[in-house]
Amino acid sequence: MKPHLSTESIYQLPETNLLTDHSWLILSSHSKCNSTLNDLWLHGFYFKASFGSCSEKYTHEICNLNFCSRYTSIVLSTVNYQTTFAVHTTLIERLFPDVAELERLRKENERLTKEKQSAEADFGMKRAKFIELFKQKEDALNEAQQLNTSLKEEMAKIKIEVMDVNTAAALSEGSKQDELEDLQRACRQEVASIQSIMKGAWCYALDQAAAKYEHDRAHWAELNSALEEELKDLKAKINNDRAEQENLEESMKKAQEDAEILKSVVMPLEEEVRSLKHKLRAAYGQLDELQGTKMRELNDSLKTEKSSRTDLEMYVAVLNTQKTVLQDDTDKLRMELQEVCNLLDEERREHSDLKATWQMANDQFLESQRLMMMDLHAMEEVLTDEQQRKITELKKKNAEREAAETRLKELEELRAQEEYDQKTRAHQAQGWSAAWVHSVSFSCVLFCFSFDSQERRS
Repeated sequence: MKPHLSTESIYQLPETNLLTDHSWLILSSHSKCNSTLNDLWLHGFYFKASFGSCSEKYTHEICNLNFCSRYTSIVLSTVNYQTTFAVHTTLIERLFPDVAELERLRKENERLTKEKQSAEADFGMKRAKFIELFKQKEDALNEAQQLNTSLKEEMAKIKIEVMDVNTAAALSEGSKQDELEDLQRACRQEVASIQSIMKGAWCYALDQAAAKYEHDRAHWAELNSALEEELKDLKAKINNDRAEQENLEESMKKAQEDAEILKSVVMPLEEEVRSLKHKLRAAYGQLDELQGTKMRELNDSLKTEKSSRTDLEMYVAVLNTQKTVLQDDTDKLRMELQEVCNLLDEERREHSDLKATWQMANDQFLESQRLMMMDLHAMEEVLTDEQQRKITELKKKNAEREAAETRLKELEELRAQEEYDQKTRAHQAQGWSAAWVHSVSFSCVLFCFSFDSQERRS
């Protein structure tokens, strides 16, 4: 067991005790060191002296120098002393610079602790700002996504309505066009049939009149030739037989009688020709009247169809106007949707940049915190029990304060989420009411136009 000596007993030791080979000296509870450093105790100062070959020079080896918060071990290596008094003096002189170094380390510890606290406070504020900005961007992103979803749903509804309107317009246009074509086809067929009937009757009457006229002409030509022959015979008889002048009067009478007979035959034929002309005029008049009646009926039907077509054109114009309005609304919604998508992409980029910045700052903070914790652990090794207890209490208070701040932030987030849900439900209710009013008004317009067209047809 090593001997335990005080500082005063070290100076009173004889030289033989200090010069003994491999002898040990123990310094403990140095009074001057206690007056300089409040909590510094020197315990376990091991001094080993070894005697050399020289008569007045000694080699003293001091080992295991180590400073702690409460216990300090000092190791001095290979120091040559000439006398025993020089050994003690040099030992005390080497002890005081270590005390100043410990004081400097304590001041450095306090300075680093203050810097750490200020850095933690500054980082806490910056971290809170980053988290708040991150949450705001997330809320804005969620709002933009919900707005985008609602606009897409509204656009899908409008597309469905436009498709329904286009289908109804196409069906109505097709049905009206088919009815108009059927009516025009029927009118053309009826006009063609009337024209064919009139043409047949006219051709038949013309053929009959021509045949009758030809027959009468041939008959009168035969009579004329017979009369001419008879006249020639009479002239020959007159020329050949001038003696028969007495019979001239008789022949003249006979000629007059024949002329009267011819006149009696020609007059009925002329009357018959006049009657045939009158009948032909009457037939033409009936044909014209029949054509006028049919044409008036066709004109009336065409006017009716034109009025219905006008109604249909008005209806189609209204549908085209509504289609144009819906297309404009669709284009506006598409532009708004494009703008919202662009804003959403920009928000996503900003969100990703902010997230990367936040991650970088968080990594830097964690690295700085790790380095500070290493420095703090290194400095805690030289602190007293009272200081360590105070640090533990401060850590507990900080943890409680952070937990309270976390609970407060969670409550604020829940309240903000509830307000956003209420606003979203109100916006959806307004959108549904507007869509319902638009569909009802459009149905009323369609019903009014269909009712007007039915009345005009009737």
